[in-house]
Amino acid sequence: MRRVVVVLPRAVSPIGNGFILNANCPRLQQLASRAELVKLSPIARAPTPEAAFFGLDPHEARIAPGPLAVAGLGLDPPDSSLQFHLSLLTTDGVDAETPPAGPTEEELQTLFEHVRRLETPNLIPAKGMGLDHALIALDGSPEVITAPPQALRPYRAHLPVGDDEARLRRFIDDSVNLLTPLEFNVRRIDEGLVPLNLLWPWGPGFRVRLPHLGLAQGAPTTVMSGSLRCAGIARLVGYRHLPVELVGEGINVPFEALAERIGHEPRSLLILRQPGHLHREGRSAEATWLMEELDRRLIGPVLDRLDDEKLELTVVAPTFEPDDHPGLAMTWTEPGLLPHHIPFDERAVEEHLPMRSAWSPVERALEADV
Repeated sequence: MRRVVVVLPRAVSPIGNGFILNANCPRLQQLASRAELVKLSPIARAPTPEAAFFGLDPHEARIAPGPLAVAGLGLDPPDSSLQFHLSLLTTDGVDAETPPAGPTEEELQTLFEHVRRLETPNLIPAKGMGLDHALIALDGSPEVITAPPQALRPYRAHLPVGDDEARLRRFIDDSVNLLTPLEFNVRRIDEGLVPLNLLWPWGPGFRVRLPHLGLAQGAPTTVMSGSLRCAGIARLVGYRHLPVELVGEGINVPFEALAERIGHEPRSLLILRQPGHLHREGRSAEATWLMEELDRRLIGPVLDRLDDEKLELTVVAPTFEPDDHPGLAMTWTEPGLLPHHIPFDERAVEEHLPMRSAWSPVERALEADV
């Protein structure tokens, strides 16, 4: 049996706030009319809420941002090393909800050719993608406090504090002195963009051992997402994560390429954050369009190419605290249940459906075959 799981975080909105799932999605709704539907408890606040997308309880899979970034980049430093998420920021200061425009790949390559000068035998910056990178302290102390990028206004009021503060502060100051005069930053300023001249280490932690789901389930699972954090979790649980650039973070999702990959994998997990993110930004028309594209260009082709192969499709739309409404999940297995009248959209929240944890449908969908 081919198993496909699609996770759509925050794709369920309270009644009256506009629908996302209730788009023109005939294939999805056709399946939902013969699928098992359940409501999902909102994911409680936790360091790694994305663990629920993998079928794990977020309160049992607590991973700091640093080790997530390092794992997501495919790095394997010693377990004793302290690992940081390294954000590429600007000293100009921007709104906490509006990160600076990211560098081009050429700019990033140029930038990290210079950043290598900041490397020491025990403090190693690692190139990632866009604004997200990693820093590995081979002899780092966990007794250090760092601020996330959202808190930096101004950044000098939030410098690291603790055992390793002198070395980290020096690294930050050196990054500003090194990156500010670079030609591409001068060009960005001329183009009306803020310079990318600040490397900010935050979210320190040690690598956490998670259950090796790939071995426990007895079949490989391929994960597709545009999130470095999700890539890190996938690697820590023994899943294969395709390059995050494939899914990306924009609305131009290559659904045909994703459908092609799903058609060759025994188990696939697609995490698509864009519809929920667009809706929260007030761009509901784009969110609805993206759902329709998902239905037309991914769900449809996956179903059409199955021939005689059996398929189980699980779609999970979790919500998060402090939201006060549940999420939804559906599981369809050929040939499906008896038809019912409940639609797979926000109206289902008002129905008397079973309530499950947000991670249980994914856990069930990817469990080992009996």
